[in-house]
Amino acid sequence: MEEMSVYPEFESAASCYIDVDRVAKGTTIKELKAFLGIEENKMTRFTINSSDLVRLAKRAKMVAPKRYSLPILLCARIEVSDGHMSIAANDAYSFYRETVDVADCEGTMDACFPVSDLATLAKMAGKRGAVKIDVDGLTLKATTDGGMATFKLVDPEPFPEFPAPGDGKV
Repeated sequence: MEEMSVYPEFESAASCYIDVDRVAKGTTIKELKAFLGIEENKMTRFTINSSDLVRLAKRAKMVAPKRYSLPILLCARIEVSDGHMSIAANDAYSFYRETVDVADCEGTMDACFPVSDLATLAKMAGKRGAVKIDVDGLTLKATTDGGMATFKLVDPEPFPEFPAPGDGKV
């Protein structure tokens, strides 16, 4: 077996070992992922109104703590599907969730976005226009009238869940 360098989309693995005799020359990345049993990341695209993004970022920043021993609480959870974007933030005592409509929605997304990066994106977006967002795995690329920026997202698994309003749980 020969060691092969890891592609950026395989960040969780320190290295990847494959039997080079079983992989023919000219194999595409897609074929290699299928061979290794790695699912294709589906690209998510959507467009959000800048004023909505600014409002959501301000409210999430008010709830999320500035410093905390649980780094996941420094993030806002963002879920996108069916033309809607939901954002949630909490500080372990209070919880904020809001949903807005997004345009040109393709695919779904569930990831955590550091609130400091969300605030940076909101400043970049300004208060007018739209922000086009492309998400591939845990990489978010945003395009605004003010330019383009790339941000790293965080796995949403450790983000604490709070009960939905009215479901009788406290």
